[in-house]
Amino acid sequence: MNIYSFLGVTCPIEANLLVVEGWMSDYVVKSEVTEFNQGNYQKLITAGIPIDKGSYLSEYNNFAKLTAKTLITLGIPPDQVVAAPIPEVTKYRTTASAVAVKEWLETSNIKVNSINIYSLGPHPRRSWVIYRNVLSPDIQVGVIAVEPKYYNPQR
Repeated sequence: MNIYSFLGVTCPIEANLLVVEGWMSDYVVKSEVTEFNQGNYQKLITAGIPIDKGSYLSEYNNFAKLTAKTLITLGIPPDQVVAAPIPEVTKYRTTASAVAVKEWLETSNIKVNSINIYSLGPHPRRSWVIYRNVLSPDIQVGVIAVEPKYYNPQR
């Protein structure tokens, strides 16, 4: 066993919401659409930091909104996509994302018992642990790892 198999963990649960990290590449966003359509999710939440390059050329100033619009363009109904942008942070970005999702959940009118986090490469375990710490004990958290396209996890 290598460290990648520990970090790139997949342990999904039956969940109300799919939470995706907005920083991921377009090929991952496309796979998020597949996961959302195959699951029994009520909403898909994107969390993300401000975009620090190219924001002057785009109407989207953070990865949460950019990814949300991409998901809508790829066929997810607009009323099922939620952007949870986070403020600019230099450290603890994943924690800030989890807090932004929690704040949205606290102000929404939907009852959520469980979520799945969708993440890339070796990042899923970290996201899983952080989201569980922020959302427990009220919300159960599962995790789905996407294998990276440009990295061989066996090496």
